[in-house]
Amino acid sequence: MNRTTLAILLVIVQSARAAPVASTGIDLHIHPTIELGMGVFPRFDRCDFDSMLQSGAAIQVVSLYAHPLFTLGKVRESIREQIQRVYEKVRLHPQFVLAHNLSEARDALAKQKKILILSLETAAGILETDADLKEFIDDGAIRIVTLLHMSDDQYGGSAFYGGDSFKEKIKMLANPEGWFHWLKARTYRDGIAVNPLGLTEAGKAIAQKLIEHRVWIDLSHASDLAQDDLMPILAEARHPLLYTHTSMRKFYHGERAISDEQLRRIRKFDGMIGLLATDDFMGDEGKGFEAFERHYRHAVQEIGGERVVLGSDFNAPLRKLSAPANPTGTSLDQWGFARQAQTPELWQALRKRGDPVPASFDPNVEKFLTLWERVRRYGLSN
Repeated sequence: MNRTTLAILLVIVQSARAAPVASTGIDLHIHPTIELGMGVFPRFDRCDFDSMLQSGAAIQVVSLYAHPLFTLGKVRESIREQIQRVYEKVRLHPQFVLAHNLSEARDALAKQKKILILSLETAAGILETDADLKEFIDDGAIRIVTLLHMSDDQYGGSAFYGGDSFKEKIKMLANPEGWFHWLKARTYRDGIAVNPLGLTEAGKAIAQKLIEHRVWIDLSHASDLAQDDLMPILAEARHPLLYTHTSMRKFYHGERAISDEQLRRIRKFDGMIGLLATDDFMGDEGKGFEAFERHYRHAVQEIGGERVVLGSDFNAPLRKLSAPANPTGTSLDQWGFARQAQTPELWQALRKRGDPVPASFDPNVEKFLTLWERVRRYGLSN
């Protein structure tokens, strides 16, 4: 980031501090502690606790991630350190409440505080024993788990990345084992290659245990076949479907994006999705703000606006959302959507363009809390 860009973003930050920010609803996936899980990997300072406050989001899901290579295999230690970091930041920022349950979340809302909920991205290597479940969930604060992530593991298959460009196809290297399986059993859906590995028996067992421990399972990154295998388990538990950070497969031609069939499942079983706002997941038909508009409009059309929120994935190694082609009167015109503090302006720009953004995000917040209550209720009853 050059000095001019930094200066402009500082103006945005100072403006946000000068006046209260109206609620911008929910961000289902952010990484304010990712540097503790990525070691020497380049940092992306787009999301910190100041910008989280300036974003105006009433509910923010803090995703904990530890890469086994960059943490030298010490993934549990990294997750423990990240949880401790969040507790420390909350003590320094009393505007936030780390909610362990629905009662704490609703109490925070009543006091006009911002809710943080912890999620874990990748169960393998961290949640493997009953002792792990007790430490990180029962006695800890993790309430959402992204069961599968970048590559196949003992729990199941990971969704392939997509896109028609050479750059997008390079992402195949993220899951070499999956592509090896695919070469032996070429599998397609919606005209794209999908991972032939579904949920393993160990994956089914850990999914059942997570449900019993009142964890909301995030379907982002799971292969189509893994999602198919999860559906009977989730349906029996009456669990709503959750995709914390995704895009529309209609535009981004890869298994990693949500298909229209999967959107229909959300309509049937209820649930919520968080939309990625990055050029990396807009697809080959176009990048930037206008491309995000297409994804947002399609999602709202298919499942209703109260089920569609932001899942920015800020601080992950992803590109920003490029600037609009036509002016919106916001900082996005010059810099694109580059930092979480710009979230109010993202929604403002969408409204100016006539997109179906709700007048108030209160229904989105209430929808999330109602769905989360279903998750917590089932585990409690078991």
